[in-house]
Parts: sequence; C-alpha cells; structure tokens
Amino acid sequence: MENRFDSIEEAFDAIRQAAEAGDIEAVLEAELAGRRALNEFRDEYYQDADGTSEHDDASETRDDPAPTEEAAGKTDASRETGDEELKQMVADNVVEFKVPDIIEAVMRTPFIRDAREQVMIPEKGTTVSVQAFRLTDSKFKVLDEPALNKVIELTRIDNIKWTAEDMDCEDIARAFVQRCSELGFNSAGRFFSWSGGHCFVVCLVNVDGNVEFRFIEPQVDKILTDSDLGKGMYTNENCLIIIS
Repeated sequence: MENRFDSIEEAFDAIRQAAEAGDIEAVLEAELAGRRALNEFRDEYYQDADGTSEHDDASETRDDPAPTEEAAGKTDASRETGDEELKQMVADNVVEFKVPDIIEAVMRTPFIRDAREQVMIPEKGTTVSVQAFRLTDSKFKVLDEPALNKVIELTRIDNIKWTAEDMDCEDIARAFVQRCSELGFNSAGRFFSWSGGHCFVVCLVNVDGNVEFRFIEPQVDKILTDSDLGKGMYTNENCLIIIS
C-alpha cells in the first residue's frame, strides 16, 4: 500500500516541477499519472476492506476467443469496406464550423461553460480555478446526429478490452477520437474528469445548423444523458476538456 502512496507523491512533485518550468504538457501527464496511482491505491483499499475491487473505470471486460486466420481475414476485409462506407457517409454529412461557433455552443451548455480545472501555483502552494475547455484547431468538421450515431455504432471501440494502464479509460477515449479523425472529422475530443477519476469522449454535433455537445462513454457506446452528467465519474468540478 505504501508504494502506491509514494507514487502519488512523486506525481505531485512532477506536477510542481513541470509547472515551474512552464511545461503544461508535462503537468497534464503528471496529473494523469497521479490519478492512475490514486485509482490503484483506492482499489487496494477496497480489496483490503471487503476482498473486492471497485475501480470506477473497470467496466465489464471481454475475454473473447482469438479469431481464426480465416475469420481474421474476413474481418480485415469487412473493416476496409466498412471504412470506405463510413468515410463516404462522413463526407456527405460533415459541416464546417469555426471557433466562434463553438464558443457560442459552450455558452449555451452549462456543463461545459461551468467546467473548471484546478491549476497549481507552485510558488504560492495554492491552486486556482480556470476554465477547463480547450480547442486546438481553428475549424471543425461536425456531423449531424444520425451520422454521429452511426459512427458510434460501427466503429466498435466498445470491443476494446479494458486493461489497467495499457488500455484504460483515457486510452479507449483516445482510440475513439483517433478513429473519428481517420474517418474524416475532427470534432471529437476527450473529457478528463480529474474529480471523477475517469476519461470519456466529448463530441460536437450539428443540430439544424447549430453546434451542440454530446458526451459519449466509448467503453459501452453510450451517449450520456443529463442524468449521467455531474455525478460519479462524470463530474466537471476539476477537469480538462480538449477537442482537437
């Protein structure tokens, strides 16, 4: 148990050092490492308490048998065909929006507008609360809702087996975002809920010519509802939201 606690302390030290150096990327990596260590520490606590593990990110995993070579070949061919169909659907439905359009959508969406990230000020030993939403592009290719739902259904990211550290929540969310980019649109991103100890997907959607947000749990292909947001793993008190 003590080793887990030490790794958290080391992450905090790394955060302070990165912040002093002005290396924001290193700060985020250290924060994520600290969150991972905290999750492991918590898992061990529950195991000590009742013999079970309650990692909030450990949704049901799959132990499907490995496909035969013949089946794998068919799967690859189906993937290529499916990709071409999906790419064409994306091309037919995508609409381009600019940053001001996205900011207007932020102001209409309290869950995004009110989201905050707690950022450390090393020289004072305190933290400040800053707006958590980030955009890294100037233009965004956005799908309408039926097309986005089709992408969610057919990308099969939910088939990825959850594995601690190597393929956990932020990795699965990244896989979904990368898949969207491969298909030809850049309007999906990751929602790092530091306060919830989880990472999921945030996506822009075109609704009658206006931008709206959808929140997706890629591990189960679920579009989250208002009743899901703001509690448990899906809190916004301390988070980072990046669409790129």
